[in-house]
This record gives sequence, structure tokens and C-alpha cells, in this order.
Amino acid sequence: MKKNVGDLDALIRLWTGLYIFGRGISKRSILKTSLGGLVISEALTRRCLLYSIMGISTLDNQSQTMNGKMQGSIIGNITLEQSNEE
Repeated sequence: MKKNVGDLDALIRLWTGLYIFGRGISKRSILKTSLGGLVISEALTRRCLLYSIMGISTLDNQSQTMNGKMQGSIIGNITLEQSNEE
């Protein structure tokens, strides 16, 4: 299985996994501890089975689908105007 978890995704998974793992230890919950361990392992190996099955990749901002690859970014302008009404 190829790597399919990007940097930000891995960081979020690591922190979330550590939180769930810690909660599982403190509550003595095997389910939460196992789930936290799974999420931590996905973050460290940068491989997600669910992403692989669905054809998704957050690596290098690429989204891979079953039909091909999509790559892009959102570019635009945001204008903020302040109203002087009181």
C-alpha cells in the first residue's frame, strides 16, 4: 500500500490519536485505546486503509479518484468593507 497521508493530515491524526489513546488509558477502555493506537499508527506510517479503499490521498495536495487524479488550489480575493453606520 502506497503512502496517502499528507503532513497536516498526519499531524492532526497524531494529536487526535494521542488524545484518544490517553482517554482510553484513563477510562480503562480497550476500544478507545485500540482506536487511538490505530490512528497513531496511521499518522506514523502515513498509510490509511480507508483512504486507500476510497482512492483518496492528502499527500502533496493531490486528490486521487478511481477515474484519475485531480490537483489544484483555490485562488481568489476577499474584500472586507467597514460600515460607518451607527
